[in-house]
Amino acid sequence: PVRGRASSRPDPFDERRDETATTRRMAEATTQVKALLDAGWEVHTARLRCAWSTRPGPAACSPRKDSAPGRSVDRRKTSQSLFGALSLIGKKVKLYPIEGNRNTEQTILALERLQRETEAEKIAVVPDNARFHHAKALTDLYEPGQLLERITPIHPPPYAPDHTIRSSTSGTRPGT
Repeated sequence: PVRGRASSRPDPFDERRDETATTRRMAEATTQVKALLDAGWEVHTARLRCAWSTRPGPAACSPRKDSAPGRSVDRRKTSQSLFGALSLIGKKVKLYPIEGNRNTEQTILALERLQRETEAEKIAVVPDNARFHHAKALTDLYEPGQLLERITPIHPPPYAPDHTIRSSTSGTRPGT
């Protein structure tokens, strides 16, 4: 018996995917990002991810030879979730720890911190397509006078792992 997914079987999602619409929406999002970069906006791609595991084992128990002295690992946690924001201008990543579950509330806290720590007046964020990035509780906060009013979200098409804004906009700004 073959274990795992057979490569000859089609992905069930691909049958529902509209490649033409996905490509069109990706082109629109890329054009929007390029225009914002040209206008001087700070643009970040953002993702929530589980960052590391501290399960007991050789890798977790023995420090690497090149690791920084004094660095410690919380052995009680099995993983740590992070909100990461990659600046398309400075090519630097800002990481914010997420406490508890990855959800709308934690996304709001991370975006608020990103906004507070970003000097640019106008910020655009290209989030991944996690369901909670589209929650009304979050989208209402982008309105003028609300908590995240300096941030403009740019949503990529649904489920487009083979399309990325990060790679299609690199080098679009003078000096990058």
